[in-house]
Amino acid sequence: MAEEADDLGRVVEVWIGPALLGRENITVLTERALCVSTLDDKELKRAKRRLDDGAPVAQVLGRRVKAFPLAALQAVRVSNKEATLSLGYPDGERRASHTIQYMQPQQRKVFAALARAVPFAAGGVEPAHLGGDGVGRRPGDAVVVSAVH
Repeated sequence: MAEEADDLGRVVEVWIGPALLGRENITVLTERALCVSTLDDKELKRAKRRLDDGAPVAQVLGRRVKAFPLAALQAVRVSNKEATLSLGYPDGERRASHTIQYMQPQQRKVFAALARAVPFAAGGVEPAHLGGDGVGRRPGDAVVVSAVH
């Protein structure tokens, strides 16, 4: 599932969670992927500055980055109660998921930016066209989106 870190495109937005040490505490939305990583406290703010200044994700986060291509996402769920964002995507022949923990209300900001980046189908009813790059989803396939408050 992980996309090549040097082919993620321009950085769109960066969020950090300094209180989440030992967990994924940096989230980066690029033109092509949602990326997460875990950095120590000293590296975190420096990495955010470099990414905000336009440095490539691969150069800043290196091999530690997990990249979820936007074109492969099949489901996105935000839980405001649990302060989480869950991504559903194909992993070979099976479906997989990854949940990212945030501090309130950061998950809502990430979800809103993700919704602007990918034309999701509301509730999975309307098909969303993301172009046919052959990664996980075909043009016209729906992305299921849900929010739990």
